[in-house]
Amino acid sequence: MSERLTYLLNRWLDSTASPEDQKELWGMVLDSSHQQQLETELEDVWTTLEGEEQMSVEKIDELFKKIDSGSPGIIHPGRRLLFWTVAAAASIILAIGLAIWHTKSSIHQPDTIVLRNPEPDIPPGGNKATLTLANGSTIVLDNAADGVVTNQGRVNIIKLGDGQLAYKGKDTVSSVNTLTTPFGGMYHLTLPDGSSVWLNAASAITYPTAFVGSKREVLIRGEAYFEVKKDAAKPFIVNLNSDTKIEVLGTRFNINAYENENMIRTTLLEGAVKVTQGKLNDKEHGVILKPGQQTVTDADNGTIKVIDIPDPDAAIAWKNGLFNFEGMSLESAMRQLARWYDIQIVFEQPLRAIQFGGTLKRNLPLSDILHFLASAGLHYRMEEKNRLIILNN
Repeated sequence: MSERLTYLLNRWLDSTASPEDQKELWGMVLDSSHQQQLETELEDVWTTLEGEEQMSVEKIDELFKKIDSGSPGIIHPGRRLLFWTVAAAASIILAIGLAIWHTKSSIHQPDTIVLRNPEPDIPPGGNKATLTLANGSTIVLDNAADGVVTNQGRVNIIKLGDGQLAYKGKDTVSSVNTLTTPFGGMYHLTLPDGSSVWLNAASAITYPTAFVGSKREVLIRGEAYFEVKKDAAKPFIVNLNSDTKIEVLGTRFNINAYENENMIRTTLLEGAVKVTQGKLNDKEHGVILKPGQQTVTDADNGTIKVIDIPDPDAAIAWKNGLFNFEGMSLESAMRQLARWYDIQIVFEQPLRAIQFGGTLKRNLPLSDILHFLASAGLHYRMEEKNRLIILNN
């Protein structure tokens, strides 16, 4: 048991915690190893309060306000929402406290408290993918055992565990495979040339089982992060659709090309890539990116815009286990949640313009995300069949 957690929690509850105390407390709350102690500590608090005052909806509202005032940078809709991690930690404290209070209230005051139904606890996504072979047969990789799952000619296809698939061996004849992730899935693929690809949720990559020609060419939809092996004699080409492609020699870059996003975004972290688009006056044109730059391609009219990115690693936050909502609209943030938690998002119109900021871990269950959204001032309701309704704010 951590005496430090007890000390910090008591200081926060009696409003004497310094900003440094609060920062340390949030870190401990978000550490799952402290959850049992946190539940015990909060149960002691509720037991003490039970004999001193009547718990009520007004008292709970005070606790919500306490979290809001004790979490610097939390601003309500219409303005930016910062420091998500702090809010998430505070919300965990409140969520545990509410669960304990509801349990005690249901025993001692069953007719005086009315609570809404608890949010369904939808787990985060994980390592899920389906491999489609050249003959059209499929292998669900999350159900397959580690080791060689099949072969294509002289090439062995090996599941390495922890969401990784690799191609080992060389062949002079190539066939075509496709790796597809569902909503709520991601996967790491090592291509026959040793290049690595990470697929985000609801994405796919089609590729040869051996790069036998003068170039290495793949096709993707959705979002993927690449670390390409250098081979000047065989340029690496990523096709996004019939008009847009990225030409590579050796580099690290991310492509976001979901169909329900307005633009195709290619972010370069290392090396050099050329992004080409063939819809401007029916002529192919392109731009060469430098590290720290991003192209924003409008697939409808063929325009390509280059922008400098202060933090290019933010584009691959998903690959590193994070949601990065910095400068993101409410709609874009919700689309990320929909893909990762496999839920349907419905917006009630009209919505106020909201921009988010900060990061959250992608391994949190949906209930933790929703508790944060509520504490940040966003109004929603969860319906059956995993429908999340975003209400007017």
